[in-house]
Parts: sequence; structure tokens; C-alpha cells
Amino acid sequence: MIDLPFSEFRHRVLVSRERVKFADSDPYGHLASGRYVDMIMSHRVEALEDLLGFSIMKSAGSVVAFPARNVELSYLRPAFVGETLEVGSWVEELGTSSFEVRAIVSGANDRKARAIARVFFVTVDARGKPVSVPDTLPSSSSVNALPRQPLLVEYAAAISGLPDGWIATAPR
Repeated sequence: MIDLPFSEFRHRVLVSRERVKFADSDPYGHLASGRYVDMIMSHRVEALEDLLGFSIMKSAGSVVAFPARNVELSYLRPAFVGETLEVGSWVEELGTSSFEVRAIVSGANDRKARAIARVFFVTVDARGKPVSVPDTLPSSSSVNALPRQPLLVEYAAAISGLPDGWIATAPR
């Protein structure tokens, strides 16, 4: 087991893929609007564990939890049943007791952005009381895989249709 420095999550993109299912669509075959939020939130939980060995569920029960305080989502173009989407997310800003995660949902094949999101998380203890953002996150992995994840500037350069300024703060 190792500890992952929380500050190193800034602008390191975690990536996962998901296929648009019929059950998640509207009558026209478009991915339903609320499903984007579900997809992004599930992505964060699963990518952190699958790629980095950090379990949000284990952490929430013992040390610190990260509830979302606010979600802002902008739809850019539709996604359709059968299409494979890619979700990329990163920590944009790191505060003392909160942090902002940004996410891009794009077509896995055409690399066109379908939606972008800003999710504002707060840090609380097991009783729900505000606490500081931890310096590190415990990982079940034996190595820190965070440096192997793409940098935001590289990842976003391959995505078309992003609004101007969406990645303006990313270091190179």
C-alpha cells in the first residue's frame, strides 16, 4: 500500500469508457440528460479505484468522504444509443476543504466533446463535519500510477469542440 499525494491529482486525467445503453436514452435514441451526471460520478469512483487503487467507499466509512456540493453540466452535442463514450476527469482546483473536478464526455472514436462538467466536492469526516482536504489518499497499489495518467493539456488537445478557455489554466 502507498499514499497518493492529493496535490498530484491536479491536471492528471483519469479516463474510462462506457457504451450508451438503450435504457439510458430518450425516445429518440439520445443519451438522457440526467445520465451524463450519473456517468461522470460513477466514472470518478470507478477510475480512482481501477487506475489508482483508491477506494472512495472504504475511505468514506473510516477517514474522509467527498460529497458533491454542486454540479454544473453543459451539453455540447448529443450522444446516441450504441455509441462508446469516453469520460476524462481531473482535479482543477484544490482548496483547503473543497476541490473542483472537471470532466469531459466525448465520443471515443470521433473525439468530439458531448458534454463538459464542473463538480464541486467538499471534504467531511465520518460524522459529516467539514475537514481539510487530506494531503494524501491511501492506495491499495504498490506503485503510484498517477504519473502514468495523461496530462490535461495533452488529453484535451485531442478533443474537438471544447469551449474556449475550458483548459486555459492547465500547466504544460
